[in-house]
Amino acid sequence: MQQNIRGATTVDVESSINEYLDRKDWRIHANANQGYSLGGLILNVAGKVTANYWLSHVYAPEAGAAHREGDLHIHDLDMLSGYCAGWSLRTLLHEGLNGVPGKVEAAPPRHMSSAVGQIVNFLGTMQNEWAGA
Repeated sequence: MQQNIRGATTVDVESSINEYLDRKDWRIHANANQGYSLGGLILNVAGKVTANYWLSHVYAPEAGAAHREGDLHIHDLDMLSGYCAGWSLRTLLHEGLNGVPGKVEAAPPRHMSSAVGQIVNFLGTMQNEWAGA
């Protein structure tokens, strides 16, 4: 449920949680990679907030209104990120886990256990930063 208060559209958190728990939200079945679970609930509610942000602050007002009124559908509004990307594990193994100024870096791994650890950290980070296939 969304409300318009003083020109700002808001998401009713309690209604959103109840819609999910009662399985009345179409988004539950929209992504085969997300199950009906606590994690699914968190993604569902956060996704509504993110979609609302896209429609209110990123897209032109006409596009946001058209989506909300059902005149067009903008896919994957729940992810405020890039949709898909390709990465090379070879580059990771040759250069290490780095590239973000001010963040912890790791030199190229010298042992298999270090390589596996960096790959796990890299894949976990990418899953949080990118949406899609």
